[in-house]
Amino acid sequence: MAVLVAPMERELCAKYRAVFSTPNGREVFTDMMLDLGFLAGELSTPESVALGNYARLLLYKIGAWQDHNIRGIVDKLFELPTSYLEGGQDAQ
Repeated sequence: MAVLVAPMERELCAKYRAVFSTPNGREVFTDMMLDLGFLAGELSTPESVALGNYARLLLYKIGAWQDHNIRGIVDKLFELPTSYLEGGQDAQ
């Protein structure tokens, strides 16, 4: 299912990307994702589910969390370090 994005929404998406694409912006975006529990293993309370949903909304607003990107997202996930699988410490 393709996501149709209105022109006004595209303009806002471009603004979000401009804000968060700088080194400082990426650092802040990373901090926001951590605060929102995006990488949490389990969302067990209504509050944690709401925060996780807001994290996904932010990813949508930067143009990443959309149907047409699913293959790219999955491919990037499998490029991430997995040292814990080889018996080492988790990569930071």
